Amino acid sequence: MKTYNRFLLIFILCIVFISLTSCKLGRFAYYNFANITDYKIFPYRTAKNDSVQFTFITPEKPKSPKTITVSNKEMPFETYLAENKTVAFLVIKNDTLLYENYFNGYDEESIVASFSMAKSILQYCLVAQLQMDIYNLLTNL
Repeated sequence: MKTYNRFLLIFILCIVFISLTSCKLGRFAYYNFANITDYKIFPYRTAKNDSVQFTFITPEKPKSPKTITVSNKEMPFETYLAENKTVAFLVIKNDTLLYENYFNGYDEESIVASFSMAKSILQYCLVAQLQMDIYNLLTNL
């Protein structure tokens, strides 16, 4: 009976090990929670740049809030961003980059995981494309 229990335990451990080695669950168990440097440990695809490069219009004087009030305490906006582990903050309106700043050792060349933010940007792009397609369809009737 001891041999059977030992064999069963080894078999179960092997199944668990095999099932956790190459899947998302296995990576989660090994690496635990999400981190801003996850691009170093997870699979990724590199996007190719288009031959035509878009450049935002930038005003001579960046526009951003000077202060922010949190819990009835007023503090400089950039101090708030730096103290709350922000690494990049951009304000874009239409085709103008109103504000761009990087914190905590990051710069415009830094690789940063976008997490769910990419879903919002993708949704915006898809809706804009659909609106353009519908407009073109209706104007060509």
